[in-house]
Amino acid sequence: MDGIVTLFEETDSYRVEQETDGGGGEPRRSELVFRADPDAFLLIEEGEPGTQTLWLPDSGAGKRRSVHSDPALNRGQADHYVRAQVEGVPGMERLDREAAAAPFTDLAGSMEADGRADEEVDGREATRFTGTFTRSTPEGEAENGFSLWVGRDGRPIRLEYGPDPQAPAFTLDYSGFDGELDTWLCGTVGGVPRVGEAMLVGTAQEVSCASAREAAETYLGMPEEQKTGTGFVVEDVDGWYCGLATAATVEVLRDSEDAGSCALDYPDLVQRADFIRLD
Repeated sequence: MDGIVTLFEETDSYRVEQETDGGGGEPRRSELVFRADPDAFLLIEEGEPGTQTLWLPDSGAGKRRSVHSDPALNRGQADHYVRAQVEGVPGMERLDREAAAAPFTDLAGSMEADGRADEEVDGREATRFTGTFTRSTPEGEAENGFSLWVGRDGRPIRLEYGPDPQAPAFTLDYSGFDGELDTWLCGTVGGVPRVGEAMLVGTAQEVSCASAREAAETYLGMPEEQKTGTGFVVEDVDGWYCGLATAATVEVLRDSEDAGSCALDYPDLVQRADFIRLD
C-alpha cells in the first residue's frame, strides 16, 4: 500500500470516479481529476445542476461552473467559470493530493487481508485483495470491509469499502496516472490574448485533450489578421470551432474566468475546451 500512497504523491495526473451509496436513494457520483505543472484539481459533482470546481493551488484561485441536464440551459453566463471560494468550504477538502491517497494511507496502516485472487476488472488483469481496515474520518475512526483491485503495474484500478462488505458504501475507480489522462484537464496553452497562459479545461468527458490542444494551439498561433473568431464568434479549425473573449464579451460575462474556447459542437458550444485564467 505504501507504493500506492507514493504514486498519488508523485504522479503527474490521475482521475478518481467515486460512487457513494448513502442508502435509500440514488448513489451520488463525482469525479476528482488532477494534473501537474502547474497543479490543478477539478471536482465534478453530479446533480441538478451539477458543478465543476477548478482549484489552482499555486495561485490560490478557485473557479466554478454549473452544468444542467438540459443542454439549452448550459448557455450564457451560467455556463462559464466564475471565481469561487474553495479553501475552507466543506466538501472541498478533496482538492489535494493527500485526499486522494487517504484511503490507501489508512489501508497501509491498519488493513488485515483475508483474501487474494486473480481477477479481471474493466478488461484488465488484476489482483483482488479483501479484508478489513480502520478508516479515519472527521467523525472518528470506523471499521470497514474492503475489496481492492490492483493492476499488474501496481496501480490501483478499483476500491470498494464500507461497514458492510457485501454492500460497500464507497466505490472508487482509478485511471489516468502519469500522463495517461486525456480528458477534463488538458494542461496549459500560451499566447492567449489578455491573459497570456491559460489552463485548457474540457467541459465534457467526450472532449479529447490531445485533439483539443492541437486545435487550440493551431488557432492561437494564427496571425491576428487570420484569427476571425472573436467575441465567441468562431473560427473553424479542422472541425473545432474556436473563439476568444473580447472587451465586449468580458463586459457581458463580467465575472467569467474564461478567455476563450475551442468547441466540437457549434452552435451549441457545450462540448468545449475552455481557456481558463490562471490568476
